[in-house]
Amino acid sequence: MKRMKLMLSLVLLATLGLQAAEQPADYYKRAEGNKQKALLSQLCSIISANTKVIAYGDLFEEAYPYTDAEGGYFIDMYSNVKYAINDSRINKTYSTVGQSINREHAFPQSWFKEQSPMKSDLFHVYPTDGYVNNQRSSYPYGECAGGTRITNGSYYGKGRLGNCTAPGYSGKVWEPDDEYKGDFARTYFYMATRYNTQIGGWKGNGTAGQILDGSSYPVYQKWYLDLMLKWHRQDPVSEKEIKRNNAAHDLQKNRNPYIDHPELVEYIWGDMQDAEWYEGAVPTSPVLSLPTDGSTVALGNAYVGSRVSKTIDVKGRNLSEDLTVTVTGTGFSASATTITAAAAMDGATVTVTYSSDVHAIATGTLTIASSEVSATVNLTATASDDMEGLDATNITETSFTANWTPATAVASYTLYVSGKGQITPGSHTLLFDEDMSKGTTNWMIGGRTNKDTGYLRLGTGSGTGSVTSPALDLTSSRGVATAIITCRAYGNDSDVPMVVEILDEDDAVIASESQTITNADATYAILLQGNVANTDVLRISNTASSKRVQLKSVKVYAGDARSLIAEAPAKAPVETGDTLKREITGITDTHYNVTGLARLGTFNYQVKAIYTDGTESALTEAIQVQLKAPEFIMGDVNGDGEVNVSDVTSLVNQILAVASYPAERCDINLDGKIDVSDVTALINIVLAI
Repeated sequence: MKRMKLMLSLVLLATLGLQAAEQPADYYKRAEGNKQKALLSQLCSIISANTKVIAYGDLFEEAYPYTDAEGGYFIDMYSNVKYAINDSRINKTYSTVGQSINREHAFPQSWFKEQSPMKSDLFHVYPTDGYVNNQRSSYPYGECAGGTRITNGSYYGKGRLGNCTAPGYSGKVWEPDDEYKGDFARTYFYMATRYNTQIGGWKGNGTAGQILDGSSYPVYQKWYLDLMLKWHRQDPVSEKEIKRNNAAHDLQKNRNPYIDHPELVEYIWGDMQDAEWYEGAVPTSPVLSLPTDGSTVALGNAYVGSRVSKTIDVKGRNLSEDLTVTVTGTGFSASATTITAAAAMDGATVTVTYSSDVHAIATGTLTIASSEVSATVNLTATASDDMEGLDATNITETSFTANWTPATAVASYTLYVSGKGQITPGSHTLLFDEDMSKGTTNWMIGGRTNKDTGYLRLGTGSGTGSVTSPALDLTSSRGVATAIITCRAYGNDSDVPMVVEILDEDDAVIASESQTITNADATYAILLQGNVANTDVLRISNTASSKRVQLKSVKVYAGDARSLIAEAPAKAPVETGDTLKREITGITDTHYNVTGLARLGTFNYQVKAIYTDGTESALTEAIQVQLKAPEFIMGDVNGDGEVNVSDVTSLVNQILAVASYPAERCDINLDGKIDVSDVTALINIVLAI
């Protein structure tokens, strides 16, 4: 099926003549005005943001046909073998060149060890002949005299293995053919950039120490950096690389800056290290390179009453006027109101801070301007409560009361209880998203229904109507389902009753809830407890003739999804789970009595706030609870706090099944049985014998 989808996608691309996207405007804007390590750091930030990971196992079907193919064949930089994009030799066994094509980490996987995202990063994972890939192993790229080149009839490897002749290293290396040396050099400059915050720690992995220097700049040992600079200069960027860069950007959402701007290599590692880099001509008029006008800076979350800050770089060129710093938005402030022109040209910073005394989702702006230049940055931040779990109270053999500190602007709390170690909170999964404004072909229509403009009408003047969903899979949510319904009453109908039900496979109603619908569009969140199965269905009906409902949309979730709409009606707490694990939603107090747990078990609990704006707080730290049997005095069968003749009478009644007392109170001699011998033991206690 995947191969069929692949072929259809390729045919569609060819038919429509679609081209991969080129470099977006201002993609490298934030890097302007920097040099050497600062330039490298800015490029790292740019190409690391908002990337997408393609699974390693999917590269041959979802990536390489777009990034590394021409005329229906993969481009192999390791051999002259032509492998078709649907070739039966993909990822097969091999004993010589020409038998299999697989995935090659130009920057060996043993050097970074992490799985994601570097394991499948398109800018260093290429399709290559498996046998030649095996010959290269994890040897560094380098130059050698002579060396071993693999051949098999007309097939041959595009590279050779031998001892390095480059100054500074004499170990074994694998030398690619000249036509691709620049490609691999720019691959290594990309790796030094994309993973700049991590690569300094990879020196001790495998043979990585032969080329890495253990730093984030310059990253590579001198012999290797000199070699990569040489290859980069001798083998300029090719049309193949440009096309691949654009296609990879479409898929992975980032780019190799050294293909877009080969000169960046010189500004960071080469002959231009003392100059600031600008995209295009060096400006002679006043320029504010940083911050980027129209960009957004997310300060993150500040707990209520605390602060969160973010430092923003300010960089200008040819400035003659000081810059004024202004901030808008409740709770935002800046560390300075003015930045001198000289400081901005040297490279300055301004720190923006956010704080709030209540829960909030905040937006604001930072403007840095003079009559010459101006840049406005959008600011976002949140403030949430630093809630704490409190010690449990009312602990018994099978229950306890969970307690926590309150949050502000809260709609409800959700409590998680687990007897299996670290708590994993439940979640909601979208099962159906049905646009009823266009009618429906996925849901079953019952009774009298009509398609109105923008709605599906349930009922007429002479009868009722309904729609029924396909089967719901509620196994993951322990039978809990949420229907989020946008609808209104038809025409001038008022106080229209609508019922939402869950039916089992025998069409028996196992859960239902009614709503009274008004004349305006409104969204209702309805929580129902179905079966832990994948056979239940959900039915929506109007229940009175001449009281008609117009449906606009229906979303059905497995789990409690009421927090997705701020207007969700208040609900009593809903519990899902078993004797070892529990999720309770809709709690409005700062305590909850959890019952029916495994006797004498050990449990953790955590809680989070669901705010009125629909957002959620972080989970509190886990509080541990050891359930325990109530303490009692040995012989106090009736539990009145004393041991006397009345307890003997109670024990006799227990044996005669006339009364019932806890077994642990009645087994006086602790032999696991309750009989006459316990009466004798109790009499001896009463008589103090």
